[in-house]
Amino acid sequence: SRSIGLMIGWAFIASVPLRFAYTRLKDRLSTGLWIRVMSLCAIAGTCFLFSSASAVGLNLVLADLIIFPALYLGEGLTRGLMMQMVQDQAAVSVNTASFVAIAINNLARTLAPWLARFSISAGQPEEGQNLFAW
Repeated sequence: SRSIGLMIGWAFIASVPLRFAYTRLKDRLSTGLWIRVMSLCAIAGTCFLFSSASAVGLNLVLADLIIFPALYLGEGLTRGLMMQMVQDQAAVSVNTASFVAIAINNLARTLAPWLARFSISAGQPEEGQNLFAW
């Protein structure tokens, strides 16, 4: 329905304030530490995916609002750091590193929906959602 699409859109729009905050504060932490902070934020967001929470629908949206922006900013920082570390004269060039990163990303995007549906459909409905959250 339309409301679901709007909720998903807001989950991605939440990246804008996070990016703004990162831009304003990026000199206070190293890139590696920013990646760790974004990873911890995404992990904390997964706590809202468990079915034991009271308002399940609202918690799923809240989880998306936390997980997606943190993962995307962390992945962007990781990829930027990766590009800084590779050298064109080495065995792994910028082109090779980009190709491998894109290939792994596409493989994950292909397998993730299948694995998510499988884990959600396993066992009782609450068990499946908790398996997905783990």
